[in-house]
Amino acid sequence: MKRRLIISLVMALLVLGLSACGGTGSTPNAPTIAKVRMWITLSNNPDASPVTTLTPEQTAQASIWARGTTEEKVTFKVNLYYGDKFTTLVTGVHTAGSSQAVAVGGFATALEPGQYTFKAISGALGAVIGSLDITVASSLPPAQPAAPSEKASPTPPAETSTLSEQPDAATFQKYFSELGIGKMPGEVKDPPVDLQKNVSVFAAGDQICLYGTVILECQIRSAVYDVNAKKVVREGGLPQAIEGGFAGWEPIDLPVGKYEYKVYAADVLVGVFPFEVIAILTTTPSSQPTPQPSPKSSEQPDKATFSIYFKDMGLGKLLTGGNIPQDLQQNVTVFALGDQIALYGNIIKECQQPRYEIYYVQANKVVKGGGLSFPTIKPGFDAVGFISVETLDLPVGKWEYKVYIGDVFVAVFPFEVR
Repeated sequence: MKRRLIISLVMALLVLGLSACGGTGSTPNAPTIAKVRMWITLSNNPDASPVTTLTPEQTAQASIWARGTTEEKVTFKVNLYYGDKFTTLVTGVHTAGSSQAVAVGGFATALEPGQYTFKAISGALGAVIGSLDITVASSLPPAQPAAPSEKASPTPPAETSTLSEQPDAATFQKYFSELGIGKMPGEVKDPPVDLQKNVSVFAAGDQICLYGTVILECQIRSAVYDVNAKKVVREGGLPQAIEGGFAGWEPIDLPVGKYEYKVYAADVLVGVFPFEVIAILTTTPSSQPTPQPSPKSSEQPDKATFSIYFKDMGLGKLLTGGNIPQDLQQNVTVFALGDQIALYGNIIKECQQPRYEIYYVQANKVVKGGGLSFPTIKPGFDAVGFISVETLDLPVGKWEYKVYIGDVFVAVFPFEVR
């Protein structure tokens, strides 16, 4: 199976084909330095001890801070990513130099347990100029956080007791400043600006990508671990020792199930990234027509734009079994707290990342939203199925699930929570 790798250096980018006969090479260089550093404290004091692991209750009292790493003036927005969704926390943040901390803000409501990533994004092209990973845990571990330090090493990814084994924090900090898995589109640009980072849900045929920044040259190898079968089902790695930024990707080519992507440096486990492969959902026009907005909807979607990109779309509920598509109940309009609400359908043309909003009819306001991760349309396919599932946490009332492509409103699904 052919893999591809990109080594990104400060002044150059090498595109490398990792086939059996392909060569490779890199020029030693330091990794690009982030223009913005972000951190979180549990008070309004930026000099308080920073935290990267906190409870849901603590997130409601947390303060987010940023500081430039150079004397350059930088303007950016901050997005918060959770699984395949994101929300923009704040725009128009300004930093000027490394001597003054800037308040980014806080959370209006507590975050649920999980892995989150903050990204500072600048410019029309959406360049990521800084990031911060945090873990929201149901309870804190006995160990206390380290004392604050401007040169504190990053926390190794995905440290959680639910993993099959734990990565070695010291080795990660020795070799990496960033490490993660994401999704690469079918058509890869040079450089690969369309890489979706921190993705944990894939469909068959998606391109899974290992990316990161190596600060001390090392040899990297990887293994894909089947959680249910409790065994390694695939092994790989980069053909030679590297230093600097890198990204290597290949088709997912795995059956539906739950997995872990394990990364090793110098034969030591340095990262474990849980992910899931879901089925490609297929529907027929008779079972799922193109959505028609209700006359009582707060606004009407753009049917022409919808028809360019989607064959069909609907709102449903994933039943207790959790198997897709057999446990997906389609065209649901009434839910209860804790139900698995699902947006599903078929895409016929690639588009910029869609997003969703949940609109509270009685209060006349949007209460939540984020990005939607859709699969890439494959050559030879007239439609590719998608599904996005989350646990419903809304109070009793009437709601609308709205879908957008950029600023264009393309679909609305009225529903009720009882």
